[in-house]
Amino acid sequence: LQIFKNELASPNPEIRRFAARGIASLRDEKLATLLIDQLNDAEPAVRAELATGIASLTSDPKAVEALLTRINTGGEKDTQVRQITWNAILLMIKRWTIDQQIEWADKRTSPTHTITPEQLASLTDLILNQVTDQAPTWPADRKISVMVHCGSFLLKTPRDEDAPKYFRQAISASRQLSTDKSLKLADDILNTLLASTTSDVIIVQYLDSLKNLLDQKQLEIIITHFADWASQPINKPIANAVVQDLSPEFLAGLPEKLQFQLKQLTQGAATATKPATPTTAESASY
Repeated sequence: LQIFKNELASPNPEIRRFAARGIASLRDEKLATLLIDQLNDAEPAVRAELATGIASLTSDPKAVEALLTRINTGGEKDTQVRQITWNAILLMIKRWTIDQQIEWADKRTSPTHTITPEQLASLTDLILNQVTDQAPTWPADRKISVMVHCGSFLLKTPRDEDAPKYFRQAISASRQLSTDKSLKLADDILNTLLASTTSDVIIVQYLDSLKNLLDQKQLEIIITHFADWASQPINKPIANAVVQDLSPEFLAGLPEKLQFQLKQLTQGAATATKPATPTTAESASY
């Protein structure tokens, strides 16, 4: 180990690169800090080797954050090194639990934690692939929690049109527990959608899917809540767009009173603005 440490200070970049690789080969997680301390090396090939070595030694969030500072032009000038560093980060977070991955990714959608669209896309793909692979082994309550968390994350990304798919899987899993839980979950998800800046198309997709997940009475309760939200003037433009796009089959299955109430929304709607907070109960955590 001491030989490798000494070689990290060599004036020869190839020796420094092989020293970084040698330290990583020792498979001692405590040595990751040694490599992190060298990330300002003047040679791109050495910095790339360091990032790869760190990822092979640890998945510690602090190590991830150290690499995260080097995935944009402000922290790393070399394009190839930035990509190698980002790949190292993906390898590290892939070892985390799904909940940790989604929570970390959710923070990356904040304006204060920006990553490039390409990086967000690869991060999203990583998470969705993990969810798809692991979901068949999860019990119902676990599946509900992750699917809701995943759908809520997707609403903040360019993949927001995929969110209803994960919300549907959550509701489907909840039916294994109780019909009351299905109704409450469906209502909480509706509140999440109505309180967000998501498009009317996604709300339509979600509502249309409920006809195959809830019984008729439950569906009427959900649509009544939607109609209550839609009655607020600030929400009417978006509500109008939603009602116009709902399938005729969906509307035909509702009681005449609800059909009339929804059709009233299509009269005289103005330009859409940001929706007001729903009038239904606050969303619960799952």
